[in-house]
Amino acid sequence: MDFFKKIIAISYFRFGLIVSITYILELFIFVYLNSKIEIFWANFFASITGITLDYFISSIRKLNIFDIKKDKKFLYYVIYTIFIFTLISFNSFLIENINQIINMPIISKLTIIPLSYTINWSFFYFILSKRKV
Repeated sequence: MDFFKKIIAISYFRFGLIVSITYILELFIFVYLNSKIEIFWANFFASITGITLDYFISSIRKLNIFDIKKDKKFLYYVIYTIFIFTLISFNSFLIENINQIINMPIISKLTIIPLSYTINWSFFYFILSKRKV
C-alpha cells in the first residue's frame, strides 16, 4: 500500500493524470481541426488548449503537483508559453513528418506522447517548480 501512495505522490504521475484528461479534449480538437486545416496547425492550435489547461490545473496549490507561487503564476505562464510554443512547433513538425510516412494523423500524434510529456513535465519540475519528486 505504501508503494502506491508513493507513486501517487510523485509529481510525474500526478501531472500525468491531469495531462491524460486534458489530452482527450486536445485530441477531439485535433481531429476536428485536422479536417479543416493542415496537420501542423491542427496540432498547434489543439495543443495550446491542452497545455493551458495543464499549466493552470497543475499549479493549483491544493493539488500539490507543482509549487508555483501565486504572485508569479502569470509571469511563469508567459515563460511557459514561450517554451511550449517551441515544443508544440517541434511536436507538430514531428507529427507532420511521421504522418507523411504512415498517413494516419491520430497515430502520428499519439506516437510522440512519451517524449512530449517528459519534456513538458521536466520544464515544470526543473524550471518552474524545483520541487522534490
